[in-house]
Amino acid sequence: MKRRKLKPIIVLMAGILFLFSSAGKSMGENLLTMDDFLAQVKSNNPDIKAANYSLDSMGKKVLEMDMVYSPFLSANYSWLDDQSGPGYGASWYPKEMKIDNWNFGFNKKFRTGSTLTAGYTNTFMNIDLLLPLNIFGMSYSTINGYNIKPFIRVEQSLLRDLMSGMTGAGIEKAKSAVKAGQYMQVFRNQQTMFRARSMYFMLALSREIVNFRKEELGRAETIMNWNENRVNMDLADKGDLLQTQALYKARQLGLQMALEDEKNACRDFNEIRGIPGDVINEELNKLSDIISSCSGVRMLSFTGERADVLSAKASFQSSEYAKKETFYRSLPDLTIYGMTSLYGLDMSYFGAADQIRGWDKPTYSIGANLIIPLDFNTLTKVKKGYELDFQSAKESLDKAEIGAKKDWIKLSENWNNVKSRLELAIQVRDIQAQRLENEHLKFKRGRTTTFQLLSAENDLNDATLNVYRMMMEELITYYQVELYNTTALKD
Repeated sequence: MKRRKLKPIIVLMAGILFLFSSAGKSMGENLLTMDDFLAQVKSNNPDIKAANYSLDSMGKKVLEMDMVYSPFLSANYSWLDDQSGPGYGASWYPKEMKIDNWNFGFNKKFRTGSTLTAGYTNTFMNIDLLLPLNIFGMSYSTINGYNIKPFIRVEQSLLRDLMSGMTGAGIEKAKSAVKAGQYMQVFRNQQTMFRARSMYFMLALSREIVNFRKEELGRAETIMNWNENRVNMDLADKGDLLQTQALYKARQLGLQMALEDEKNACRDFNEIRGIPGDVINEELNKLSDIISSCSGVRMLSFTGERADVLSAKASFQSSEYAKKETFYRSLPDLTIYGMTSLYGLDMSYFGAADQIRGWDKPTYSIGANLIIPLDFNTLTKVKKGYELDFQSAKESLDKAEIGAKKDWIKLSENWNNVKSRLELAIQVRDIQAQRLENEHLKFKRGRTTTFQLLSAENDLNDATLNVYRMMMEELITYYQVELYNTTALKD
C-alpha cells in the first residue's frame, strides 16, 4: 500500500525535475555571452572586415619595396631593316642591312649598393652589298655575320647609394608610412570593438531597467488601488488618490520610455553584428554578473601603448627616413663599374660560339660616372621642406604621447572614483529599498501618509537608476584599458 502511494509522488517529482532541467537547459542554450557576441561582431561587422582587409592589403603591398633587392631576369629583342643605301661616292656600301638582336641577363642589387648583371647578347647581321665583294678570291653579294657576347658587369655607388643609403632610406620611409596607416586601422578596430562592448552593456542595462520599471508599475498600481478603496470607503482624502494616479501614469510613461530605449538598443546591437531588425531572442548576461569579473581589480595596468601613439611614432620615423633620403639624393654621385666579357664574331653561329669557349677574346673595361646637381637653391628649399615635415611629425608625436598619458591618468583616477561611488550608490539603494518596505508596512497600518510613501518610491527609483549608471561607468572605464594594450606590429 505504501509503495502504491509513493509511486505517483516519485513520478510527479521526476516530472518536475525534468521540467526544471529542460527550462534551465533552454535558457543556457539561448544565452549569448559577451565573448560570443564579440565573435559575431568580428566576423560580420562591415567596419571590422574593411579594416582587416585594409590591414592585410597594406602588409602585402609594402613587400613590393623590398623587391628592389630581388633578382630578376631581363630580355629584349630588336629587328632592324636599313635600306638607306650607300652614301655619295661609296659604291662599296651595303645596299640593305638587316639586324636581329636579342639579349637577356640576370640582375641583382645588393644592400651594399652594388648591382650585378650577368648577361648574354646575340646579334645576327644580313648585309646585301651594292656590288659584289671579293674576299680571298671569292665573290660575295650577301654577307651574314654572328656576334656573340656573354658578359658580367658590376656597378657600385660611392656616395648616394653606398651601403644602400638612399635606397634603404626610401624603403624604410615607405614601410613606416604604411605601418602608421596600419596602426590607425588597428585603432579603428579597437574602437569598433569597444563600441560593441558598450552596446552589449546598454542592451543588458535597458532590459534590467524594463524589469525594474515593471516592478515599479506593479507597486504603483497596488498603491493606487489601495487608495481608491480607501477613498470609496471615505477613509482617505481624494487628493491621495490623485497623487497615486499620477504616480501610476508616471510609471506607465517610464515603462514605455524604457521599452523604446530597449528597442533602440536592440537595433544598435544587431546593426553592429551585421544583422537587420530590432528583434533579439537571445538572453544576455546581467550587468551584475559582468561587473563581478572586474570588481576585484584595484589598479588598472597596461602592457602596450595606444594605437594612435604607435601610428604617430611610425609617421615620425617615416618623416625621419624621408629627410635622410633627401640628404642622400642631394649629394653628388660617383659610380664606378667594371665589366668583363667574351667576344665571338664569325659568319656562322657555331664559329662565333667556338671563339668564346676558350676565353680567346676576353674584354675588360672599367669606368666611372659623376653626377653633380647644380640647382643648389631648389635643393636647399627641398631639404628645408623635409626638415619642416620632420618637425611637424615630431610635434604630432609629442602631442599624441602627452594626450595618451593624460587620458591614462584620468582613466586610472576615474576607475578608483567610480568604484567608490558605486559602493556608496549600492548602499544608498539598499537603504532606500528598506525605507520603502517600511513605508509600505506603515501605510497599511495607517501610520504614514501617501506623500511619504510616494516620496520613498521616487527616492528608490532615483537610487536604483544611479546604481545602474555607476555600473555602466565602471564597465566602460574598465574596458577602455584595452585601447592602451596595443602590441607592436611585426615587420
